[in-house]
Amino acid sequence: MSMEHHPHDVFFRSFFSHPDTMQALLQLLRYKQMVWQKDDGPLTPILPILFYHGPDGRISERFSQLFHPETPEHLRPQQVEFQAILYNLSSVHKDRLTAEKNLEFQAALLSLKYARDNMDLMIDELYRLARTGGTVFLSSKRFALVKLYLLHASSLTYDEIEQKIHTRITDPVIREDIMPSTAQMLKQEGRQEGRQEGRLETVHETVVRMLAEDIALDVIARVTGMTIEQIEAIRQQNDQTDQNQS
Repeated sequence: MSMEHHPHDVFFRSFFSHPDTMQALLQLLRYKQMVWQKDDGPLTPILPILFYHGPDGRISERFSQLFHPETPEHLRPQQVEFQAILYNLSSVHKDRLTAEKNLEFQAALLSLKYARDNMDLMIDELYRLARTGGTVFLSSKRFALVKLYLLHASSLTYDEIEQKIHTRITDPVIREDIMPSTAQMLKQEGRQEGRQEGRLETVHETVVRMLAEDIALDVIARVTGMTIEQIEAIRQQNDQTDQNQS
């Protein structure tokens, strides 16, 4: 969850990758409830922003669209309602994304847009960002999450991605800097066959870190191998810990 607080407004950002936006809108509703429960005075308006990065499809922006269209008229006043601000990455031109000054955020947006079906272009963009940002960019924790997402969002195998990196990245220093860290990361996240029990703690930490970066629950599930229910339980436990510390 990401939040910016001002005297009269709160902004939430959430990312999702499936045309069925029910889980994303429900997640935003939970965020709203969490903030409002902490308000001592009048409630603060909350502006939810959804970043969509999935295939083309009908995307619900209003919470009321989740209810059955034939809901009786006399029950409609009982429906929860809010409208999210939709930012559809699938229809945004690449030039708008590469104009982002923060290189890590630029890498994240590009990976959301291209990881599933255009790995060649994605690798070319990473090469450009690596040459621009250097060691600071390549060693950043957020870029590590981007690489982790690429490995699991793509339909390609790790060997296929590795071959593309070898082919498209001509600078041997950058190429070798990216690839060993990627392979090491796979091992650290416990994705190898016969995962050892001691690695579960690392997976738990990964879930917490990805939740903090607003990564969609279905993406976290694919990356970590956990179910949506397990991830929700970790999120609730983490929220409770934050509330106890505040």
